[in-house]
This record gives sequence, structure tokens and C-alpha cells, in this order.
Amino acid sequence: MKRTVLAPIMFSVLACVPAIANAADPNMSSASSSAARSKMSQMFGEVEAMSKSAAGANLCAVTVIPGPATSFDIRFGVFNIVSANIDYLIIDTFRALNGQSLLFQSVFNIVGIIDNLYPNGTNGKGPAVLGITDLGELSSVSFNVDPDTYDNPDFGATVLDMNNTELEAVYSDGTRCRGVLHFSERKNASVANLTQVYP
Repeated sequence: MKRTVLAPIMFSVLACVPAIANAADPNMSSASSSAARSKMSQMFGEVEAMSKSAAGANLCAVTVIPGPATSFDIRFGVFNIVSANIDYLIIDTFRALNGQSLLFQSVFNIVGIIDNLYPNGTNGKGPAVLGITDLGELSSVSFNVDPDTYDNPDFGATVLDMNNTELEAVYSDGTRCRGVLHFSERKNASVANLTQVYP
């Protein structure tokens, strides 16, 4: 798999910021929209710096959920930084919520080309499995999820509750990459570096 220079990732990701900021609420005021874009811009700058520092560890992609830790807005940003396309993304929350685990009932507010293979309108009972189209080098997608517990479909999971969520990316060239979400107070975001585990 071709490794790439990471500096251009900032430009690619920032190009998506207005769409990401407005996706959660199309009626968002201009002031709120501006604040959301500013927050996302700052977070993506942190992602860029973090990506550069992790480049020697076979880094394939970076996934973030913006903070604060107490936020109930669970919005993923997935950034591919290698030449092959990400075809599938599996998000497994079995070890989230301090080991109690969470499940996904829906995936929504999608920016990018994503086929929600599971739960896809069903009453989801576990991880999310997403088919992704055209997520090539230095490109990104974003989406919301609504994690609940197995005994409470109205549970309000926070960004911090998502700690220890495992993400696995399946690439078009057969590469497999894996990472685990951990909240960073310094970055005010939950971040997972997906590094190559196969071949």
C-alpha cells in the first residue's frame, strides 16, 4: 500500500467542514454554524498533527468524534490517508461504556457515500457495518450514530462512553487496519489511529 505525505490532509478535511457542521441541523443559525465550523477546523488541525506523529506506525486512517466528553452528539469523522480505498468500516462498541457495551440502532446524517449494511433500518443489536464508496486517499466521510444499551433504547451515550470502541477498516487492496477510540482531553475529541494489521 502506498504511504502518502500527510500535509495535504488538512485541506481535504476542511473542504468537508461546512457540510459536516450543517448536517446535524439544517436549520442551524449562522452563528451556531460558524461556531461548529470553527470547532471542527480546530479538531482537524489536531488530527493532522497527530497523524504526522503516528505516521511511522503503519497508519492507514484516523477516526475522530468531536468533544466535549459529555456531549451526546456522537458524530464520526473518518479520514483515509493511504492510496487504497476503504470499502468497509466495522464499528464495534462491545467494550464501550466501561465494558458494559453499547449497540447501534441507526446511522444517520451521512456526508459521503455510505451504504449502511447494518443496522440499516432494523432494530440494531450490535456493531455498525458500513459499506463505503470512493473513500480514497486524503478523503473523508462523516455520520452520526445513536448508541444505546441493550436494556434501554433511550440511553444517552456520551462521547466519553465511546472509549474502547474498536474500528476495523477493510481496504480495496486487501489491507486490514484497526484502531481503538480513546478520549483526549487535550484534543477535546475521541481519536482512533487505525494501523495496518494485515498483511
